[in-house]
Amino acid sequence: TRARHVFMRSVDMSTVRAGENDVRECIGRVLGCRMSPLEFSVDSGSVSASCHTVPKFAIKTGRYSAAGARENTSGDSVCSFKNGEGYFYTLVSDGMGSGHDAAVISGVSSMFLEKLLSAGCPMRSALEMLNCFVRGSGGEQFTTVDLMEADLYTGRARFIKSGAAPSFVIRNGQLYRLHSKTVPVGIMRALDAEAVSFELMAGDTVIMMSDGVTGSYEDCPWLYELLCGGLCRPDSPAQTARLIGETAAEKSGKSDDITVCVMKVTETENK
Repeated sequence: TRARHVFMRSVDMSTVRAGENDVRECIGRVLGCRMSPLEFSVDSGSVSASCHTVPKFAIKTGRYSAAGARENTSGDSVCSFKNGEGYFYTLVSDGMGSGHDAAVISGVSSMFLEKLLSAGCPMRSALEMLNCFVRGSGGEQFTTVDLMEADLYTGRARFIKSGAAPSFVIRNGQLYRLHSKTVPVGIMRALDAEAVSFELMAGDTVIMMSDGVTGSYEDCPWLYELLCGGLCRPDSPAQTARLIGETAAEKSGKSDDITVCVMKVTETENK
């Protein structure tokens, strides 16, 4: 239902009156999705054509990460990637504690999830396996997980949070806060996670961060003022991520690792 493929066999070109763009737009209207340009082939004098669904949305990312003042190594991990089924993921993982040990658990968790999600594993199942993996690894190492999945074909997005800091969506000048009251991965036998779903729109800016930015899970007035005050540039995710991260470091004195990921959602061109 997400990715469609259309094949037209034995086309009699002498009877075709519509142009290639007209045919493609007609297919798109019927199927309710955006289609690729037609690809033509000739076999023994018979003409065939085909086209397929293309993503409606694209996401541009910018990141900022800095270790806390007491350590040279950040215990946060952040990554963004796409799988072969048209899903885009961003993951922020904050290892409990600081320094090398925290960096190891967050880094391993990020790689674990990236491998599973890239192979097409559902988000919930991947997180449940990660929870078992972390609990079975021994020691007292835990990690938060803040995971966003965006369907580039439909625009449907989902957040799953386990002990993670709030995330934010800026849409048409309005600020929306996404948060949960859960514990990090590996602490409880059963996965403790909350999911939030919403529909992406072109022009949205999504901000994900570690708790080194907010300082707590409660209100963070300076961050709200920054996001709503026009200082952040939604057209430059990297610059916005750096501005948030450097301001957080100034406010907190780098008391904790700081990670920010900013994503700008755009609608792909229909070429």
